[in-house]
Amino acid sequence: MGIRRLTRRQLAFVRWLRTMSGSLVTDDAARTASGLTEASWAVYIKGGRYAPYLVPADGGWLVAADNALTDAEFHAQVTQSKPKSSGLQPRSYQAKYSLSRVPLGVGGFAEVFRATARQDSAEVGLKRALDNNTARQRIDREIEAMVRLTHRNVMPVFDYDSSRRWYTMPLAARTLIRDDDKPDCPSSLAPMVRDVIAALEHSHTHGFVHRDVAPGNILLINTEGLTRWVLSDWGIVRNPRGQTTSIRTQANSLLGTEQFAAPELWSNAHDADHRADFYGLGRVVAWLLGCRLVPNVPAAPTGDWSDFVTALTATNRDARPATHGEVRALIPRDSPATRAVLVGDVSQMPHQSPPTGGGEIALDELVESALDRYVVRLIDSDELITSLIAETNASGFYADEIAVLSAGPLDIAHVRIPFAASVHLSGEQEPERMFAGDGITVALHGELGHDGNAWVVVDCEVRGAEIDDYSE
Repeated sequence: MGIRRLTRRQLAFVRWLRTMSGSLVTDDAARTASGLTEASWAVYIKGGRYAPYLVPADGGWLVAADNALTDAEFHAQVTQSKPKSSGLQPRSYQAKYSLSRVPLGVGGFAEVFRATARQDSAEVGLKRALDNNTARQRIDREIEAMVRLTHRNVMPVFDYDSSRRWYTMPLAARTLIRDDDKPDCPSSLAPMVRDVIAALEHSHTHGFVHRDVAPGNILLINTEGLTRWVLSDWGIVRNPRGQTTSIRTQANSLLGTEQFAAPELWSNAHDADHRADFYGLGRVVAWLLGCRLVPNVPAAPTGDWSDFVTALTATNRDARPATHGEVRALIPRDSPATRAVLVGDVSQMPHQSPPTGGGEIALDELVESALDRYVVRLIDSDELITSLIAETNASGFYADEIAVLSAGPLDIAHVRIPFAASVHLSGEQEPERMFAGDGITVALHGELGHDGNAWVVVDCEVRGAEIDDYSE
């Protein structure tokens, strides 16, 4: 990447970051150096492009840029990859968070606390390693996997220190386990199961095997208006082949939660593949439906979910489904959400107003409504959009038009509605700025799913985005 690829503003900010490396600076000083408006700065830094080089500290930032790089090398590193650790000493979490006196939970290598951010009083969950080498190695592995596996159904990491001894995450809205350790089964199992499959498919595609799919590691969270089930606790994940860490799994020693662990996790956990995670999901469903689980002893409920559990929990892994599509195909079609779709009775889905059209489902209306709730998250999280927003120097953006280009056909088996849409983001101009974008048009392709309460965007890809116009 040559210097010609940097605008004057970007080049000036890159040089400022290197000059200030190792210094504590105020937020105003960093924003002024960036040349961005306050609104664009908030989006830009949250989008993560320069975030790794600006560590929150004392209400401002600790600059952690590598001042040995050239302008082009540094900019290429910022825009194309995550930086290596700067070597600066991380600030303790005590300076940033106050913890509850009693942990929410304690596991084999870590404990989780309710934490309150000192800067804005936001409540999060803070997970910290226990005081031993194995625990520190496990949480290091967990953070690395979760950061690499960014996905709507993988527990997100909000904050962590460079030594990887702790991290923060959303607090769970609910779990699958009651206070008395008995199952807390959702009214509809299918949305939870689909979300876990989505998390597994994403992780397996990238070479990771969770190895501990159990009720305590499946949580319902709500961030930025999006409610979904996520898979958490990646501390005993098997990394992609060839990327094994110094943590070794011992033969003939259980890795995982005994009632939900596949037979191969008892004998040779390092050799376990994606089908071990399928087994765990099948056992979770069996447990939620009242089966008494004994390690390595088949158990399946009667009724709609019998075939699903039986197939996923076969003792011989070669007899289990081989693909995620095969697992999805086993989900009973007659779940409450599916039944409502089949009869066109969307009014039976809580918090979802019935569409117009004499009882028939108006798919475009469902898509438009779901996108209207989703677009704020899109503005905050998509790298292409946040970079365009930053370049416009507009003081803020909002969606002023959603055009549904296509919706459907309805996938009844998986309760999915594919869609294509165009969203126009309108910018609020600041005339004194050198550039002020009139707006950004975004092309989207994705799918809606039903979370048991409402139709939501479950998968969304930005196919293109461009600034409508620049004005001097």
